[in-house]
Amino acid sequence: MGQRSVGVKPIYRQGRPRILLVAAMLGAIGACSNESGTVEALAASGFTSIKTTGWEWGACSDSDSTCTGAVATGPTGQRVKVAVGCGFWFKGCTVRILGAAR
Repeated sequence: MGQRSVGVKPIYRQGRPRILLVAAMLGAIGACSNESGTVEALAASGFTSIKTTGWEWGACSDSDSTCTGAVATGPTGQRVKVAVGCGFWFKGCTVRILGAAR
């Protein structure tokens, strides 16, 4: 009595790896967007009326750690849809114009 079968984990330990995996995945998805860096890069490039739209899949390069979409008024006065890819600390951000905003 009081002995456990070999290879059987206690109930309270069975779900821990799954919970950690789900938490890591959710954290990684949230890390794909950098709204403050996007607004800062667009404002420095002369864009106004900036509204971020979240993660912009496929619009940035592989060397970018985040890729955030936005709609803004460009320096010429046209409303455009952009993607801002930001790298790690030393890389900075790149603004890509995707087209006219609708």
